[in-house]
Order: sequence, then C-alpha cells, then structure tokens
Amino acid sequence: MERGVKARARTVAAFAMAVATALFPAGAAQAVARPAPPGAVSGAAVTGRTALTGLDNTWACTVPTGYTWDEARSEYNVCVANAYANSYHLRTPADGLTACSLPAGYTYDLMQSQFNKCRPGMNANSTRMRVPSDSLWACTVPSGFTWELAQSQFNVCSPGANADSFRIRLPVDGLTACSLPAGYTYDLMQSQFNVCRSGMNANSVRMRVPSDNLWACTVPSGFTWDSSQSQFNVCSPGANANSYHLRVTTFSDFSVSTGPASGRATPGGAVTATVNTTVTSGGSLPVTLSALGLPAGVSAAFSPASLATGGSSTMTLTTSTSTPAGTYTVTVRAATASFARNTAYTLTVRPPGRPVAVVDGAGTVWVYYVNASNQISSMWKPVGGVWHSQTLVGAEASPGTRPAIVITGAGQWIYYVNANNQLSTWWTPVGGPWHNETLTGVAASPGSSPAIITNDGVGQWIYYVDANNQLSTWWTAAVGGTWHNETLTGVAAAPGTTPATVTNSGGSQWVYYFNANNQLSSWWVPAGGSWHNETLTGVAASPGTTPAAVTNSGGGQWIYYINANNQLSTWWVGTSWHNETLTGVAAAPGSSPTTVTNSSGGQWIYYLNAGNQLSSWWVPAGGSWHNETLTGIPAAAGTSPAAVPEGVNSQWIYYLNSDNRLSTWWVDSAWHNETPVAG
Repeated sequence: MERGVKARARTVAAFAMAVATALFPAGAAQAVARPAPPGAVSGAAVTGRTALTGLDNTWACTVPTGYTWDEARSEYNVCVANAYANSYHLRTPADGLTACSLPAGYTYDLMQSQFNKCRPGMNANSTRMRVPSDSLWACTVPSGFTWELAQSQFNVCSPGANADSFRIRLPVDGLTACSLPAGYTYDLMQSQFNVCRSGMNANSVRMRVPSDNLWACTVPSGFTWDSSQSQFNVCSPGANANSYHLRVTTFSDFSVSTGPASGRATPGGAVTATVNTTVTSGGSLPVTLSALGLPAGVSAAFSPASLATGGSSTMTLTTSTSTPAGTYTVTVRAATASFARNTAYTLTVRPPGRPVAVVDGAGTVWVYYVNASNQISSMWKPVGGVWHSQTLVGAEASPGTRPAIVITGAGQWIYYVNANNQLSTWWTPVGGPWHNETLTGVAASPGSSPAIITNDGVGQWIYYVDANNQLSTWWTAAVGGTWHNETLTGVAAAPGTTPATVTNSGGSQWVYYFNANNQLSSWWVPAGGSWHNETLTGVAASPGTTPAAVTNSGGGQWIYYINANNQLSTWWVGTSWHNETLTGVAAAPGSSPTTVTNSSGGQWIYYLNAGNQLSSWWVPAGGSWHNETLTGIPAAAGTSPAAVPEGVNSQWIYYLNSDNRLSTWWVDSAWHNETPVAG
C-alpha cells in the first residue's frame, strides 16, 4: 500500500509539473512561500520548464523508445482510471544493467526468472545486458559477430536449465570460428568435440578474406580458380575434398580509412570523422558503412550510409550522458554484398572541463578551465574592455578536473591535478612571465580537483582528496615560502570527489567533502587550534557532485549540493546544523552547483538541469526562494557552471557549451546569453 501511495504521489507531482510548465515558460519564476534563507522547505511548489529527458530511475506508464525497465508493478487508478494497470521503473540501457527487456544492439550474459519483478504477480525473465565486444561471453551471437567456443551452463542463459553461452568474436582474416560470416571464405575445417557445441562434435573453420592467389575451400563471388587439389582432412574433416587456387575475374577491391583516425567527445556529446574509401583494384563497388564494437551508450550514423567506393562519408559518433569515460576502439566497416573491409577508429570519451571564475581587485573577470587537450585555458575581460584568451601549455591536467585560482596583489596562482595525479601550478608575478611547476607528494584520487584557502594572499592551503580517499593538503605560510604536504586521516571521501572550503575573518578553516556514503563530512580547524573531523547525516548527495559553500559576516554557513533525487539540498548552520531540500527543476545527475551572494545578503545558486540548460534557485535578503530556468546555448553534458558577481545585482555565469567553448549568461536589466570571442 505504501508503495502505491508513493507512486500515486509521483504521478500527481508529474501532472502538476506538466501544468506548471504550461503556465510558466522557461525563464519564468514563481516565489515559494517560505522564510528567508536558510529556512528552505522540502517539497515546496515551484515552477519552471521540465525537460522531457533524464527519465532514468523514474516510474512511467509506458516504456519510451530508447529505454528499458527493471521492475514493473500493478496499481489501481494510476496508469488507467478506475482499473489496475502496470507501471514501469525506467532505465537507460547500459553495459551490465539487469533489465526486463533487451534493447536492439545488446546481447546478454545472464538470464534470471523472478517472481513479481518484471511482471506483477507472476514469474518473468530478466537479462543482464552487455554491449557486444570481442571475446565477450554471451548467450547470443549478435549480428556482425561469430563465435569460437561454446559452453553449456546450468541456470545462466536459461533459468533452471542447461543452455550454451558463446565466446563471441569480431570476424578477422585467419580467425578460427564456429560460423562463417558473409564475405569470407575458409581454408581449413575441423571437427572438434565440445568446442563449437557443448557435449558434441561440430565443425569450425579458419576464415579467410578472399584474395587473388589464395587457396580456399570455396570460390566466392567475383573469383574463379585456375587449379584445384583434393586433400584429406582439410576442407572436410575425415574426408577428401577439393580446395581451389583463387584468381580474380572481374574482382574489384578497395581500402577504407578515417580522417582523423581518432577523436574525443564528452558524455552526451558527439564527434565526427570522414570515412574515405579508395579503389585499389578493378572498378567501383557499392558499399554500406557500419560501426562495430561501440561502447555503452554510443550510437553511430553515416551520411551517406551507402556509397560507391572511391567516395567518402561523414561518420558521427554520439555518446550518451551515461557513457563511461575511457578510450575505445571502434571498427568502421565498409561492406559489399560479398566481402568487407575494416579500419580502426579510436574514440576517447572524457568529461568536459569545469570552469572557475574570479574577479580581481581592478574588476577584471578571469575564467580558467581545462581544455580538450588537457591544458589550462583562460579568458579574461577588464572593466569596459574586450575579451582576451590564452592557453598555458605545460604539465597536462587530469581530464575533466577543475582548477583552483588565487589572485592577489602579488600575482596569480592556478592549481590543478595533473595527468599523474600530482598537484601542478601555473603562477605569475604581477607583470611577469608564467611559470609551471609540480609539487610531488601524496597522489590525488583520479578525478578529484583542488580547493584553496588563502589568508590575505599570504599563506596558501590547497586541499584535495588523495588516492586513499583521505583529505590531503599542500600549504605554505607565505608566498615564496616552503611547501608542506600533509594528510588528515578520518572519514573516507568518495573516490574522485572534490572538496569545498570556507574560512572566516578569525582564520578558522572548514573543508567539506562527500564521503563514501554520499553524506557531507568536514575537517575544520580554529585559528591556532587542532583539526576536527565530523559527518552530517541527512539527504544523500548525487554521486559525483561537488558541494558549494557560502558564508556571511555573521559566521553563518550554507553548503549546497545536488542530492540523489537531482534536487538542490543544503546544510546550513546558525547555532546548529539544519538539512533542507528545495524541490523544483531537476538537476543533471552528478552536476554541481555554484553560488553568488551580494552585499545585501541575497543568494543565487546556479546548476545545470537535465536538459543541460542553466537553472537557479535565488532568494533576496529576507525574502522567498524562486526557481527559474534560462534556456539558451546548451552546456556540455557533465560540466558545471561558475559564477561571479558584479556590483549589487549584476552577475556572470560561465560554463562550457556542447562545442567545448566558453559560454556565459549575464544580467543587467535583462539576461543575455553569448559565447565570448577574444578581441
């Protein structure tokens, strides 16, 4: 009964959001009746545009194209008025996911029969889906693959029964396999027990790409032969059979290549390459293009998909927000009716850079980020001036990390985690050249970014989560002083998380981070005192999010984060800690908020929503919270914004767009959205 009530509540909430979307278009805001911060109330009604994306882990009455489901339940008066009907827990297809349907392009390596899981009140099968790849053990042989070994296992591919699973292979010249794909011949056939079929004899063949002067057991289309020989146990196990010396008749051949041979994309982004076909003998042939061995969440499109050899096509590989970071080899195939030619394309999926922004004492805005080449890039604009840009080429940054910046009267310091997970820095004295140095000590956790505290620009403390998931720091008491590397051992952080820092006028320091349970932990030290480690247990954070911390002159602190339901939550303290949630436009999973305050005490919290547009919660001093969305140039999936104030009410919010260029929203009397270009 409790689950049914929750489901009906979700349905009502979804209907209310749809009505709110119709009444309040993107950019509109409605006040939430609540006290001034920090008294946020979870579940307060808000309005704003809700993107019809990001349905993973939600319940729905149908399964949309592109999704599967991992649980179903029958409920009364929810999906059908005054009747029972099924609703489905939607999932985005991904390698290793156990689900109730198998989307096109996937195979599976385990099937289970469960009661009341995929079908309410009855037994039904679920499968653990896998992305087809070379040498994978799977329960089916997908199109474009063959197999080289089968094994019978109980309760693996068929619940409660024995069934074969297969070690699948991508076809290649010289491979011995259990089936012969189209376009290949063979030069050896063997009968083996318990190899291609469990518990029985079955034939395997050594496949060959047809070519002139090859001895083969068949004569493929486009070839003839000028001699043959009868051999025992070669083309037919245990018997004599002919093999043929192939010769080209009117055979035409070609090669295929890509330019470039590799490319990078962010999760949710795309990369293009030109597929070139070159006639190497004979005349032109019609071919069809395809891509094999695509990683999870990646799709391929060709324009055109069919062409004559000698021509070219544009290949577009599109990733999803769930595509894991990594480097993958994609096989690009050009196939005729009788044979195929392949080439390898290397796809690197890397998280986008996350910018950091700061305003110096002269009012110049500086924005730094890690670019697609893993170097530190910057754009800056003086008051009343034009944009400038620069890239600092030195020790490579860890992909997708965010730099930390300090600007004082003495110069600038940019700290980042490099490709070896050590702390590197670019620094320049006022009017001087840039220097690149690396501090070698306790390695950072891959994916972690640094956070910095400075006291009046003299001492500097750089905090990061290390490879043991503890909080480490590099610190120096003065510019040009000696660096020290220390580790604070306590509640372990989530791997790859990034801390947030707060200090006060008395010199006390607080360092906040999410622990392995996605709860907020902190290290804090009063000036001249000793370190303390504590954990605040409440609404769990979304894995991968980074907290944003705000303090005021009265010593209050607010720590904002994206929670596991992709809503904005906060921990705030006056005399004691409070944990609250603002429910409105959902954030993109794993995104991180940024904050801006003004001199009168107003707060603005910006984040990227599920449609990769900029959303915000904001509250004037003593007023009510508002939730709104600015729809414009979309952000790259997986990035997070950075914000800086200008005056009392003007603000600039920076983010990397889907082209991995810096875009900004800024406001004077109205909001503006643009991509800065250096003058």
